[in-house]
Amino acid sequence: MKLTIVSMLYLFFHFFINLSNQAGIETFELNYQFVKANMIGTNYGLLILLVGFVTLLTYFWQRITKKELALDRLALPKLTDLHIMSAILISLAFLDNLTTKLIWDPDFGPSSSRWIYRLVYNTPNNLILAREDFTRLFVDQLFVFIILLVACPLICRGLSLLIKNKTGFSLAFLSSFILSVLTNYLIQDGITSGRLANTNIVTGAIAFQVLILMLVAMLIYLLINRFVIATVVIVVLFGGFSFANAQKYSQREEPVYLSDVSWLKNPKTLFSFVDTKLLILGLVAIILLVVFAIFMSRKYYRGSLMGWKARVGSLVGIVLIMLPIGQNFSQFSATEKRVKVPILTYYMDLYNSDILWKGASYTAGTKSLSFSWMRQIFGGEMDKPAQYNKTKVQEVAKKYETLAAQINQTRTEKIEDQTVIYILSESLSNPNRLPDVTVSENPLPNIDAIKNSSTGGIMYSNGYGGGTANMEAQSLTGLPMANFNSNVAVINADVLPHMDFIPSISNAFENKIAIHAQDASNYNRSLIYKKLGFQHFYALSNTAKSDLLTNQASLDGQVSDQQTYDDILDQINPKQSQFFSVMTMQNHMPYSAYSGDSTLTASADGFDAARNNLLQNYTRKINTTDKATQEFLNQLEKIDKKITVVFYGDHLPSIYTAATFQKSPITQYETDYFIWTNQGNASNSHENINSAEFTPKLLETQNAKVSPYEALLSQVMWNVPAEYNTPIGKTVKLDKSQEAIIDDLKIIQYDLTSGQQYLDASSSFYKTK
Repeated sequence: MKLTIVSMLYLFFHFFINLSNQAGIETFELNYQFVKANMIGTNYGLLILLVGFVTLLTYFWQRITKKELALDRLALPKLTDLHIMSAILISLAFLDNLTTKLIWDPDFGPSSSRWIYRLVYNTPNNLILAREDFTRLFVDQLFVFIILLVACPLICRGLSLLIKNKTGFSLAFLSSFILSVLTNYLIQDGITSGRLANTNIVTGAIAFQVLILMLVAMLIYLLINRFVIATVVIVVLFGGFSFANAQKYSQREEPVYLSDVSWLKNPKTLFSFVDTKLLILGLVAIILLVVFAIFMSRKYYRGSLMGWKARVGSLVGIVLIMLPIGQNFSQFSATEKRVKVPILTYYMDLYNSDILWKGASYTAGTKSLSFSWMRQIFGGEMDKPAQYNKTKVQEVAKKYETLAAQINQTRTEKIEDQTVIYILSESLSNPNRLPDVTVSENPLPNIDAIKNSSTGGIMYSNGYGGGTANMEAQSLTGLPMANFNSNVAVINADVLPHMDFIPSISNAFENKIAIHAQDASNYNRSLIYKKLGFQHFYALSNTAKSDLLTNQASLDGQVSDQQTYDDILDQINPKQSQFFSVMTMQNHMPYSAYSGDSTLTASADGFDAARNNLLQNYTRKINTTDKATQEFLNQLEKIDKKITVVFYGDHLPSIYTAATFQKSPITQYETDYFIWTNQGNASNSHENINSAEFTPKLLETQNAKVSPYEALLSQVMWNVPAEYNTPIGKTVKLDKSQEAIIDDLKIIQYDLTSGQQYLDASSSFYKTK
């Protein structure tokens, strides 16, 4: 019976690990053929042979130890059930093809990973195993075997305690392992990594994520020290996280990042994105789990889980495991400084050249979400440029001080003499650019006309279906997302709070106002705008009482753009030069309803009725924005104060499918922008830029003087393709002169965010003469 239980436990783990390998792949379907191949496939025959062999061996061993055979003089030790069960599990796990892949693949990946084959090398007569490779493989095999030698007996011992209604460290270990395997699948299944390519999860990703989840689960067991209560807490936490991850990805095509934890401070806004029925079901499930925990803890597995010695020892063990993991991730780029750990170090580097440049979301889908979290926790904002030092920073500063002086010889205006309004229009992007979408008429006729009569064109976003805060941060600071490490998910949360000085276009103004018809604390905005010296942040909640937005007209649950424009007009003072940073909310998902007056129709090839309904509602909403925007500009023309508006859509809505962008991947990042002035538009150009280039483009259109830093941003804008700062930027080929300009920017960006701040807030590099 015990052999059968252990065998079934092994098959269960084997199946779920294989299932996790397919999790998140858009083309994967869980069907009978998959179950048959992965549950009762080749491992089934191995299992029967192994169980049969151990059964016979045990039978004869017991006869020997009972002196029923002539070999009793050998004085062999008796085999316990735990020995037998552990031997079975260790043998099965070590001989499994998944374990073999874990050991071999990180060392010798496919050619597409850009790793060099070093397993064998040619001699005149034959192929010989390289000594270094043999040593590495031997160490990896030994490393995995030792882990199994420790883990498998703990699992078997935990199984025994579970059956006998007893508690102990082994029971917590077994429970942590089972819950981590299941949670790993749920997390990765919630991330569809196939938007850019149908790719399997990287070898080692599952093992790594299961390990991280186990460490978290074990820590909870140690802190609570009651098996049933701790198990329910872990189920609620892991289950809630898996659900939140799937929900966020389904709506915004990005997983839960470390920076998203701040949303827990504002549960009202957080839960507004979830269907009420799901919230009720979740609440009912939690209540049932609490009742179950109370009942079980009184009748089963009573008493403390571990004594204080076991708890202290376990805590020390968790710390010792996390130390090399943290050290490896903290030295992610400086590989020579790492403490080399078998399997782990290889896994960390595997396929990075093919994966990391595609962004944090894609990385989470292929290298695991835990990999992305560890990079955020232990990694830096940027890799240190090879040439970075004080002398080089000063050299770059002097170079662009000279360029700024040259530019300013023909510039006559100062941007701080007028009012500037940055408007981030939520999810605004004209669907008529997409080849498979049919719209009855142009939904943005006014905005297109404004683009053509002033300065406008395409803005390249850094995300699809999300990334609002990153567009906002880049538009203000000019710091491109492309230069940060892939572990940076949200600039507002991962970078700006740690900076001593933030170079922002708003710094040129004394009077600064932010408006966002949502919670002010979302994406750390309240902290960032305070750090930038904004006197007012008008929002719906979590702002100063005098800055609360009240009596806000809405459209289908979100504050309308017309209302936001009215809020701006209420705050404009013609006697002052002001800077506005405004984020709208009207066109934020979901798009399940539309109650406005637009009659546009829209559909797309390959969309079902439900998705076409979302597309049509979205198109009608941005058509409403188009009309409100024109009326807003009409009102600005009546004000006796020069006012310039920088208007842009932050990203496309997440209503399209991967097939929509198959012909042209860049189209999933194309939004609309314009720079318009109420007292004549001197510039009349149609240009494509990215959000980090709004400041130099604004200064250029207004013939305004630049600082050396802004001269550097201008040089990037003039000479480097704007597409370089997009998720597919690594495919953009740059010549040597363009690479040199980007290298200059990286040195300054690193100095600001991760370096020694050789150029601080008082430096003339960030000041306009």
